[in-house]
Amino acid sequence: MTLTDIKREQANATATLDNIDAYVANATPAQLNTVTIAFLTEEAEGAFNQFHACALAMNIKTHEKTPREVAENFIKSAINNKENRA
Repeated sequence: MTLTDIKREQANATATLDNIDAYVANATPAQLNTVTIAFLTEEAEGAFNQFHACALAMNIKTHEKTPREVAENFIKSAINNKENRA
């Protein structure tokens, strides 16, 4: 993976997470149902997998949490942030 590839992957992952955060921030409670949260978690997991792949390509040590665990925490945080803004 070249540096250009890494930067592109990181930008795509960041955009995905920004889009998820914006969706959650503007979603109604009905829109944040179990199915939607599961979909958003899958999308976030993909983004964190991209970040993980980039870190490995750059020989950067990563933490012990899986991309799934990080994604679940990200979604919980986005929902908590939405509730705290209300």
